[in-house]
Amino acid sequence: MVKIADRQWRYSRFPELPLFGRAARESRIESLHAERETLSERFATLSFDVQKTQRLHQSFSRFIGSHLAVAFDADPEAEIRKLNTRRASWNVRLQAMKVITSKVAFSLNRQKRASLPLTAFCRA
Repeated sequence: MVKIADRQWRYSRFPELPLFGRAARESRIESLHAERETLSERFATLSFDVQKTQRLHQSFSRFIGSHLAVAFDADPEAEIRKLNTRRASWNVRLQAMKVITSKVAFSLNRQKRASLPLTAFCRA
């Protein structure tokens, strides 16, 4: 069947592609070359897309792997809370030691003052 016009078809006894002869062979070779070119372009495009997708998948996997490891690390906030607790306890101890030191210094000063008149009296 051959389409002549929009609504007209007729039967043709010749095939769409010529089967015999040099012209048939050359036209077939040209059509195959054109098809090969389009297929090679499509293959190159798809190959590039596959490589791009593989690189994206690899970088995404690396990203997930590195950030998933953080979930299994020790909780840094718990460590900070523990260190803050230790610091607070050391500050309390330090303040207690300062109070004790000031009391001892005060009592020593009082003892020195109390013993001063005695030593002055003993010398005279």
